[in-house]
Amino acid sequence: MRFETLWNEVNDAAQSCVDSDAAFTYIALLHSMDQRWRFLRSMN
Repeated sequence: MRFETLWNEVNDAAQSCVDSDAAFTYIALLHSMDQRWRFLRSMN
């Protein structure tokens, strides 16, 4: 549940700055979170 809350917060932030360079930082963070989440889920 915490992961989903964090995911939603980061996604909202990314959408709010889609026209700026900061969006790329958020996209990279989302990608990293997604990769880690998939890895952890596959271990369980």
